Amino acid sequence: MAFFQNILVALDFNEAEQAEVDHALNLAKLHRSKVTFISVIPDLPKNAQMEISAMSPEERIKLAVTRRKNELISVAECITSHNIEVDTVSISGKPCDEIIRQVMRGHHDLLMISEREKSSAIKSKLIGSTARQILRKCPCPVLAVHPNHPGDYSKIMATIDVREDEEVDNQGLNRAIVSMANTIAEAEGSEMLMLNILPTENARSEHLEKITKCLQSVDVEVKKDNIHLVTGATETAITDGSKKHDIDLLVMGMLSRTGIRGFFIGNTVEKVLDDVECSILAIKPEAFVSPIKV
Repeated sequence: MAFFQNILVALDFNEAEQAEVDHALNLAKLHRSKVTFISVIPDLPKNAQMEISAMSPEERIKLAVTRRKNELISVAECITSHNIEVDTVSISGKPCDEIIRQVMRGHHDLLMISEREKSSAIKSKLIGSTARQILRKCPCPVLAVHPNHPGDYSKIMATIDVREDEEVDNQGLNRAIVSMANTIAEAEGSEMLMLNILPTENARSEHLEKITKCLQSVDVEVKKDNIHLVTGATETAITDGSKKHDIDLLVMGMLSRTGIRGFFIGNTVEKVLDDVECSILAIKPEAFVSPIKV
């Protein structure tokens, strides 16, 4: 199965985004993808009409969008030199909404974002509010790039939940997670690991059997020693596992209740993003429908 043929990269021109651009180039070369860079200029505050300026608020926004377009073109030139098809989009509006609208308009199959501080002197790793909204509302997979990541993935860990739930399609999401993680691992020559959180130790055999069936259903092989079943709080187990095994990329699912537009269960991905030291690829079930309208 082919993934990542049409990548959208959201930029706000901060220092941490260089890693994001490097990742986009790497993925595009590996998957022969088209790359589109997007940047959204936020609307001016309501009191902007009261400011004394030679330009109207509308003119100021238009000028800012034009300047940002030129900045995006400069970034795109670094990618086109590698014979990769590149496009740029510079618009104004609410960043989260406009980025997701572009995902839907452009039929993008991957959105890349980078919202964390690069400096190790700043301990807070909290992703910004825009990134959180994007994670919750974006219909395609979202790759949150860690700012200190070297640019390739030596180790990839797929985290799946094999518990049965009548309200969510765990199994379909698990297959998507495993397939996508395996595709990246094959393209990059990475080692693939799997992590599953057990409710109790007594469930180990049952969960291992379900994991094996999941792998067989998508024709993916993972070494027995690379399948890790652990107990404990989900967020802690995932964070500890990623650090223990020196993971470069976590592939995780965000569960959505079928039929409820824009709703997903839990915020495990967001909590994990606060603490891990690697990039995260977040995937939603096929039934997920974004609340954002084109």
